[in-house]
Parts: sequence; structure tokens; C-alpha cells
Amino acid sequence: MHSNNMANTDFSLTDVTDADIPAMVDMTLEGWADDGVWQGMMRNVARKDSYDLLARIHKARVGKPGGKYFGIREKDTGKLVAWTALFYPQPDQPAGQKKSMPKPDIRGMDEHMATIFFGTLMRASGRYGYDPAEHFHRRGTFTHADYQRRGFATWLTQHCNAIADEAGRATFVGCRPASKGVFEKCGFRVVAAIDVDVKGDGSEMDVQYVMRREPEAK
Repeated sequence: MHSNNMANTDFSLTDVTDADIPAMVDMTLEGWADDGVWQGMMRNVARKDSYDLLARIHKARVGKPGGKYFGIREKDTGKLVAWTALFYPQPDQPAGQKKSMPKPDIRGMDEHMATIFFGTLMRASGRYGYDPAEHFHRRGTFTHADYQRRGFATWLTQHCNAIADEAGRATFVGCRPASKGVFEKCGFRVVAAIDVDVKGDGSEMDVQYVMRREPEAK
């Protein structure tokens, strides 16, 4: 693993496995508890259904070719306290083969917001320069509520940046306003700000950013 000057003697940066999926899902649901886009889509969905959706997504990705999950783990307990995913360039993948995540059919899900989330936002990077054959892409960065403000998101981002720097490739990320500052601090720049009409009538607006980092950018 790449070294990092933020390394804490009580924590270590490790790979994430299937056994960590429950903790990852819990952190995601906790992190999105006040997120306008996620809540706009899932506010009438049972927590178990939200949990199962995220667990299925991670189960299909963790340990599979094309990407890697990294986590911050408490050394004494082995507890996962933060995580992120980095998807690698796939130069051997035929053009157009990469499949978008289909919109799931879940009871109570807001159809307007589901179309935006799984259609517009999940595919947004591709409209602003992201090429899966050429570039890295970050997916998800979450820290447990009891371990906030310890620099774990920055540590994970610097680790992923080092991998991209070694490869000499750019990295894209779609991020919410709460994460924008961390990515800017680590060399990412906004390439697009996408306005999101949460209720479909202009009464509640939000924004999603597409950001890009060039190799070695600080």
C-alpha cells in the first residue's frame, strides 16, 4: 500500500472484503441521512429495502475485476471506519460495452428522482470527458459518524491519487456538496455542476458536481 503522512498509529489503510459490506452500507445510509437527492428518492422506501439495494451493488463490485475498495480500519478492533472505491481504466473493454446501472424496482421509490439518480447522475461523468478505457473513477467516500474529522476521507483520496499518479491517468468523481471541499483540497477541479430538481416542481433544488483530477495535481 502507498504510504501516507496522515497515517495514524491506531488505524491502517486496508483492502475491503465482502465481510465489510454491512459496515459500508451502514456508513452510506448514515452519510446520506440528510442528503436531499438520496432522501428525495428513498424517503418512502423501507430501510431494509434501501439496505438491500446498496448491499447488492457492493456485492457485485467488491473483489471483482475493474476496481478496488479501500478502507480505514481500527487496528485494535478491526472495525471498518471509512471506505471508498476506485475504478480502474479498462483499455481492453470494447467501446460501448460498459453497462449503466439499471434503475431498480423498489416499492416506495420516487420515480422522478430514481430516473435522475440512476440515469442523469450516475452517468454524468461520461458527458464531461470521462472515458472508462482511459480514466480512473471514484465511487463513494464515507466515514463512520463516530470517526469524523480525523482526515480519513483525505487519507483515502491521497491513496487513490497515488495510484492514478503511478498510472499517469486522470481521475473523475461525482460528488455531493458535502464532499466537494475534500476533493478540491486533493487536486480535483469542478468540470460541471448539475442542478437537481428534487421534487420536480422547482421547490427544492440540489446540486451534484462532476470533478476531475489530472495526474500529480495538488
